[in-house]
Amino acid sequence: MIIFNFFRYLFLYIKYYRILKPAYTETQIARKLTETCKCNFRIDWIGRLYAVLNPNVQNMWGEFEENANVYENFGDKNQNNNEYITAWIMRRLAFINSIIHADNLFELVGYEIKPIENDNYLFVIFPLPLPELRTWTKRFLILLGVLAILIPILLVILL
Repeated sequence: MIIFNFFRYLFLYIKYYRILKPAYTETQIARKLTETCKCNFRIDWIGRLYAVLNPNVQNMWGEFEENANVYENFGDKNQNNNEYITAWIMRRLAFINSIIHADNLFELVGYEIKPIENDNYLFVIFPLPLPELRTWTKRFLILLGVLAILIPILLVILL
């Protein structure tokens, strides 16, 4: 069952990746998202689009400056807390959702927002089979490890 599910999700992931890779380059979705969200979106080698959304940016002298994008509609620059940043991200999700729907990718991708240090958030758009593939890859590797341990033991016992 583990081997079957691993190869099933691997096949699905490869299928989605082959559809998404040309879609990313032809529609220039990373550029559209960068312009819309005013954050630098990148595409990694496994087909994820990602950006770090941060309210404070470090300038070239090592000092922190406020990112005007986060505070654009709140007026007060001292409102650097989770609810304002979350509201900013939620407003951007409407734009991101419209871009994904316009490029007909809504059935192929999912997204997640993870808080990271200092009020920063990692926003990732990924092919849908990727989380399941991660889960089954871990189980498959554990199975291979157990088999690598058990097979020599069984050979010693039987021979």
